[in-house]
Amino acid sequence: MTRIVIADASVLINLLHVDRVEICARIPGLEFVVSEHVIAEVSNPTQSDRLAELSRHLPWAPNIWMGVSVEHVRYQRRVNDLRATAARIKFLSLEPLLGPLDGLDVHGIDWVIVGGESGPGARPMEAAWVRGLRNQCVATGIPFFFKQWGGTNKKQAGRVLDGRTWDEVPAVARPDARTVLAEAS
Repeated sequence: MTRIVIADASVLINLLHVDRVEICARIPGLEFVVSEHVIAEVSNPTQSDRLAELSRHLPWAPNIWMGVSVEHVRYQRRVNDLRATAARIKFLSLEPLLGPLDGLDVHGIDWVIVGGESGPGARPMEAAWVRGLRNQCVATGIPFFFKQWGGTNKKQAGRVLDGRTWDEVPAVARPDARTVLAEAS
């Protein structure tokens, strides 16, 4: 069997879009060989329900992280889709946050990112929504990253929440690139 090796991280990121994964999973002998960089991928929000199905066909290297966008309460089901994957790090991109996510189940989630919408016509984000998510993350030990308040001038609005920036990320060691390459061969 012919082995096809993909060693460029940017190519891997492009292949991990769920609308391409199915095609890649059907190529005999396809191997994913990644660099030492952490690769974070946010699934296409309209296709998160395909994650569980496609997950079993993916070689989940330790440095490939998967996340889903949940911008409103009506999309909370995406969290369950993410939980069903075998990704080592699972994260939520709660941006642009368009409403409160009271009762969001973060069990099995490794990182939460929150941010407001920016640019012309940006819808406002309330501080109470952000604080509720931050408090939930703090209480459950999940790293919390506050990206921005958003608005028409996101730099002016900044990213300070209650007197500080929130820049937490998962505390995982990146695998040595040689180890990843050796395991793939």
